[in-house]
Amino acid sequence: MARHVEALGWIEIFPVGVLVSLVSAGLLRNPRLLPARQPAPVNAGA
Repeated sequence: MARHVEALGWIEIFPVGVLVSLVSAGLLRNPRLLPARQPAPVNAGA
């Protein structure tokens, strides 16, 4: 019985990518993690 050893296929990688993207989107939407900052003033004289 020969086992076919191959790299991770699309079926194994896709759920992990979805999970990582959902977690990162949830973290980025958290205002405590990345508080909104006022834009830096533009120095017209520089």
